Amino acid sequence: MGGQVGVNSREGVGSIFWFTVRAGLSGSAQIERPPPPMLQGQQVLVVDDNAANLDHLTMQLHSCGIEAVCVASAAEALKVMTERDRAGRGFSVALLDHQMTGYDLTELGKRINADPRLRQTRLILLTSSAHHGDGKRFAELGFAGCLMKPVTQRDLVECLSMALSVRPEEWHAQTQPIITQQQLLTRRGREKWRILVAEDNAVNQKVAVRTLEKLGYRADAVKDGREAVAAWESGRYDLILMDCEMPEVDGYEATRQIRSRETGDRHIPIIALTAHAMKGVELKCQAAGMDDYITKPLDRERLDACLDRLLTELRARRSHDTELA
Repeated sequence: MGGQVGVNSREGVGSIFWFTVRAGLSGSAQIERPPPPMLQGQQVLVVDDNAANLDHLTMQLHSCGIEAVCVASAAEALKVMTERDRAGRGFSVALLDHQMTGYDLTELGKRINADPRLRQTRLILLTSSAHHGDGKRFAELGFAGCLMKPVTQRDLVECLSMALSVRPEEWHAQTQPIITQQQLLTRRGREKWRILVAEDNAVNQKVAVRTLEKLGYRADAVKDGREAVAAWESGRYDLILMDCEMPEVDGYEATRQIRSRETGDRHIPIIALTAHAMKGVELKCQAAGMDDYITKPLDRERLDACLDRLLTELRARRSHDTELA
């Protein structure tokens, strides 16, 4: 079949068996979705001493419009990274194989992140085995992601997109959870949820939508309560983030209008966004019919937990309604 087969083995560690075959594309094969535009033209370093792995990753990266530079050793990686940095063409991401012959690439990761010239490159570790606590350990080393091999095209694209959406210094400061396969699976379960943001401040609006997208949700925005009610009537949304203070129709009034028009079990979760944490705000939100409230500026962890709880409850209600039907 024009392919190869081989094995890489280390005493006391284990063995990796690999093979390659040449296969044509099915006439019915379709790409589910085009790669994100943000990946076009990115420059990625791939460090692996296995030629088959390098070829496979190069093919995956090229299909996204990414320039891939491949090296087979840590020394080569540091050399090419330094040269590219001097030329003003540093890498946005480096994919590092965890176990290469005679070298643990977490050590290379430490050296890269300790060098002020190179630490702008986001690091993603590719490993054949995972152990409890690995994610925390790699995050502490400054890695943006850790994926199990063989890496699928979808996992690679989503991991790169998430890594590039966050500034390198944020990965070093560990303000974001390290990207793993489990995190990617969780995000995919969120893709089906569509959230509406009602916020009159343009900056707050963008921050809210971007935060939701980083959490894996689809989000749209409107600028006042009247538009929020109209958007709710379309039936396209599963949850609303409702700013309390908006011109013309504020969040409280918009929520009251929605609640008065809901019929049967058609209850959409509404989370109030308020700049006030004063006593009595929670009661005012409850009286308007809001399910919860979050103070601004948005706290990502608090928002994540609130959304997860309300959407889990919504999923359970919908499942129960389906069973009854």
